Amino acid sequence: MAEPSRSGVFNRLNWEQLNPSRDEALVDSNVSPVLLWTPATHAEGVLGSGNIGSQADSMSAVSADYERWVNRVMNWVRRKGTKVWGLQAQGVRPDLDVRRTDVTTVFALPDALVALEGGATGI
Repeated sequence: MAEPSRSGVFNRLNWEQLNPSRDEALVDSNVSPVLLWTPATHAEGVLGSGNIGSQADSMSAVSADYERWVNRVMNWVRRKGTKVWGLQAQGVRPDLDVRRTDVTTVFALPDALVALEGGATGI
């Protein structure tokens, strides 16, 4: 819990947010082969982006198999999706209404891209 690493920060944030009882514990992100996924949302012309990722400091530190699996998942999203937001936000897809306050990379999967191209706002 006192580690200055990314997983240490997430462990402390998760501990504070979840407030586990004395008989509960958290899984160490650096040894747990878990991907966190939050599904995207779509309502009334607004697309909320989903998230997929890991809280581990290094995928290979968990295991070589885990690193391969994470890379396969991320590469699938890149192959099937279209980059609509990123570091050069204004140059990625200036024809789309994507309103983000961060510099993460956002890929729209085919149905989401159709909605964005049809005028939906991405947040």
